[in-house]
Amino acid sequence: MKKIYLSHMSWPEVKKSVEENPVILIPIGSTETQNLHNPTGSDYLIAQRLAEEGAKVANALICPVLPFGYSEIFKKFPGTITLRPETLRMVLEDIASSLIRTGFDHLLFINNHEPNHAPLGHALDQIRENYGIVCASMWPSTLARNFAQDLFEKPAEVLNHGNEPSTSLLKYLYPELIRTDLIKSCSKPVKLQNFDLVPHQSLYHQGQNVPIFLQVSDVSKQGGWGKIEGSAEKGKIMFERMTDFITSFIKKYRDFNTNIDK
Repeated sequence: MKKIYLSHMSWPEVKKSVEENPVILIPIGSTETQNLHNPTGSDYLIAQRLAEEGAKVANALICPVLPFGYSEIFKKFPGTITLRPETLRMVLEDIASSLIRTGFDHLLFINNHEPNHAPLGHALDQIRENYGIVCASMWPSTLARNFAQDLFEKPAEVLNHGNEPSTSLLKYLYPELIRTDLIKSCSKPVKLQNFDLVPHQSLYHQGQNVPIFLQVSDVSKQGGWGKIEGSAEKGKIMFERMTDFITSFIKKYRDFNTNIDK
């Protein structure tokens, strides 16, 4: 069986693989609250499985998963591990630099945690400055939300943090990790004192959104909200659609010239 993880290969095998011009998948996520019933590693677990499915079908290799991210707004929930933004930026830059120096030049970050976007963007700006290589980034949860619109009667009520699409995906991919006895629907936070919340980190005033920098614990005691309607069947449909997308993208991205300045 062909090895798809860099960490499972010897260094001569890695050196040989460079000749095949593979896309290198770098799954990253977070370790934080994902509601009462989902595991704290939900983000990186989903990113890793998506990378595995993509690598099996397309010409790709997988970098070891980075399970930590910038999770400051979740820090009051036990189990949350957060990196400082500057730490995360430097780690991501070092990972990319190491892979490029090895000879790989098609890097695809599979980042499944929104607050990681800014540190990742800064790191990849520096990678282009240092090596002339541009890198791509994909957000699995956005893919899942887009591919789940026809699976729920009222998507806006269920596609929320700690609810969907994670619950359905995890019921399909890691059913043994779900605490079904703790599943509890929770209304989306809509008010904070005398302001409406949009969705939970902006105050709504005279038709405009004003960002406010809250902790999730300020508006949710269970670390997630929404109507719980997830199922393994819906997760299977979502994940198959996500897999089709990432494998198609990898095949096309392999022929993309990442040194676009030349």
